[in-house]
Amino acid sequence: MTGLRRAGIFYIVAALFALTGCGGGGSNGGGAAGVGSLAGTVSSSVGGQPIMGANVSVIGTQLTTTTNQQGGFSLPGVPGGSVSYTITASGFQSALITAAVPAGGQSVLQNITLTAFASGSPNWHDLSANIPTAAQITDISAIGGNLWLASRTSGAPSIYRSGDGGVSFLPVTSAPTDVVNRLYFFSTLYGVALSSGSQLYSTLDAGETWVSQYISGISSGSITGFDKNGWAVGPAGAVAHYTLLPQPAENVYTWSAVDVGTFQDLYAVSFPYQPLVGFIIGKGSFVLQTTDGGFTWKKEVVSSPGALRAMYWLDSTHGWAVGDQGCILYYNGTQWIRQSTPTTNNLRDIAFLDTSNGWAVGENGTILHTTNGGLSWVQEAKALSYQTLLRVAPVSTTEIYAVGSGRTLLKYSK
Repeated sequence: MTGLRRAGIFYIVAALFALTGCGGGGSNGGGAAGVGSLAGTVSSSVGGQPIMGANVSVIGTQLTTTTNQQGGFSLPGVPGGSVSYTITASGFQSALITAAVPAGGQSVLQNITLTAFASGSPNWHDLSANIPTAAQITDISAIGGNLWLASRTSGAPSIYRSGDGGVSFLPVTSAPTDVVNRLYFFSTLYGVALSSGSQLYSTLDAGETWVSQYISGISSGSITGFDKNGWAVGPAGAVAHYTLLPQPAENVYTWSAVDVGTFQDLYAVSFPYQPLVGFIIGKGSFVLQTTDGGFTWKKEVVSSPGALRAMYWLDSTHGWAVGDQGCILYYNGTQWIRQSTPTTNNLRDIAFLDTSNGWAVGENGTILHTTNGGLSWVQEAKALSYQTLLRVAPVSTTEIYAVGSGRTLLKYSK
């Protein structure tokens, strides 16, 4: 099958079949379970030079590797049958490969050529190779050159830190041992991590030590959203609240469940500019708002085709929410207004540096950028990645980070 170009991303689909060995007893019993391997080389479309450090990842698994100095790679333990894997490298368009992997330890060989990234957004770069291979990134928090990455890989470090803008990462050895879904650093010292077990971990020394607190109001599953004013949300309409921020030597908080009038899954909560006014979004075309500190909540139906997944606020008249089918909503202080976007991909996060400059990210490597507060959005880095981008973290107009599935870390710099 020939390569297809769609939305600036090259999808390379190759039907690959390994040579069958001679001898009569080679049957796997009509598709019995087993594993094989992937191997090959990755080279540049410019001069055919080998690409060292390209990321090779099998979709739907934690199998990943990087190419050596000769551009070669070998990835054993791949499930037999039809599998898809990705190849990404800084400065090159990503490749999506589909291969038929025979079970029984046999290997599929493929030589891949990546097209050099030449236009669109040359200032975006793929730093995924700098992330430790055990990590499966779920979130990022960035302050200056300090980056913290949250990982969902069970049994591996849950938080990684970089002090050099993503060039290198080290595990935070004192970090929580369970899976971390969300990570917030409000300064270089104070941070909060949210686990899949309804645990909130806080640090006041840049992650050297952590204290934990079980959020009893979200016993139905993972904490999906948090606000530093003492609010957390989760599945099935779960909302919890405490009244005091973590203190240096304290680990006693009283959490209480709050009824907000819905059983829909909730994804984000924010009390952005004063403790009385707050917003909650989730699985549905609505925004919940309180103006009395959370005692009562009012549901407002908004122009969203599906779930709303993230919010970002600058002040009382500059707020945004993103969600399914490319939806971006803008709050002007009195109402939510839908903004026009150039994509129908589901969006997962949004952030602004000021009232003009903002970024939104989502599925299929979608990166949207506005320089006029969202009156118009343009798509950037169309061919850099097609992974689902989960979070975006702007540090300045010349330094922005985005992370996503498949151990993806992208950086904009100029």
